[in-house]
Amino acid sequence: MDEYDRLSEETKKYELWRNRANKQIPDISKRVFNLRNTFYTGCGVHYSLERTLGYVILKLNDFDNYPITFESMFIHRSGVQLHLNHLFKKVVKAENEVIFNAKCNSNEQGSN
Repeated sequence: MDEYDRLSEETKKYELWRNRANKQIPDISKRVFNLRNTFYTGCGVHYSLERTLGYVILKLNDFDNYPITFESMFIHRSGVQLHLNHLFKKVVKAENEVIFNAKCNSNEQGSN
């Protein structure tokens, strides 16, 4: 397989992933903004979740500033995928903590 074929195949795979990822953006955006003004570990730096969300949205749809070599393109795409996966993990962790804290607070109020 030559460089062009390899690049073509990787581009097809990435485009499938990118299309799926773009469909998830409204949901993850809502979840990130719902975490505003809530208490969870790291809530003091909540802006980093919003910043990561902005970065992912920009890079998923940035066709004007695209690397031209296969290696650069692979690094770029891998970075976008890693950022989005990390964002989902951080949001799930924060949501779980908010739910846990709410349950603990309601149990404390019920025992008083």
